[in-house]
Amino acid sequence: RLLELGFPLPRYGADGVWGQESLIALQTFERACLLPQSHRDELLPATLAAIFTPLPVQGIDVSKYQRTIDWAQVAAAKKRFVYIRLSFSKTIDKQGALNWDGAKKAGLFVGGYHFFRNTTPVDKQVDAFLKIFQGARSHEGSLPPALDLEWDKLGSPLKTRPAKQDYIQKALAWMEAVEARVGLRPIVYTGPSFWAEIDNPMTLEKYPLWVAKPARAPKLPPTWPDYLFWQYSHTGTVPGIVGKVDLNIFRGTERQLWALTQPCPKVS
Repeated sequence: RLLELGFPLPRYGADGVWGQESLIALQTFERACLLPQSHRDELLPATLAAIFTPLPVQGIDVSKYQRTIDWAQVAAAKKRFVYIRLSFSKTIDKQGALNWDGAKKAGLFVGGYHFFRNTTPVDKQVDAFLKIFQGARSHEGSLPPALDLEWDKLGSPLKTRPAKQDYIQKALAWMEAVEARVGLRPIVYTGPSFWAEIDNPMTLEKYPLWVAKPARAPKLPPTWPDYLFWQYSHTGTVPGIVGKVDLNIFRGTERQLWALTQPCPKVS
């Protein structure tokens, strides 16, 4: 029943594998059961929480900068999902298709993201992102598209209010166009510092947040009360990848992650 609810027992323990930390947690639990009631009440809740708390679903995001990736090793390292850069501005990421196919074959949940540039026409950016799906390759069964909104040294400056509003309206146009094409509501990748610089707009609040904030705990832009994904490190190491890679967690269970791949119901 615990497994059905998404808890990691009995295959995994408090530390994510059946190892020393799991053994310590269970031994602590056993000792707590023999304590007087007053002490047991203090110790048992924390021990049970350590044992029964579901493990976060771990993933990564990659682009051409990670070069050739051994996706079988990534999957063996218990990374369950990946976001792959498919395009930036109007340009295709040259590793995007290879990464997509390799990650799919290895059994990961796969999603694509696009790096947004406000000086490039929105329709060209939409076409660049979706070009990978023009042949036999399908977006069906994949994670929602993501739009990467952050500082861009090649974009136009976002110093004035009209410039910031124009940026967000173009980003909204990309989201709406891609959602109409793939049937999944896109998500916004951004961080609190960049969002504050463009005056914390509320225009994209209906789209789920993938927050970029390497830290011990995520700090959210005020537009969103919660997050869907959290990029918690830019300097991770994962078997199968040469060099550093971004690390992420999904805020939910693996079954909830699967649910994100299902098309939004149409309302007549």
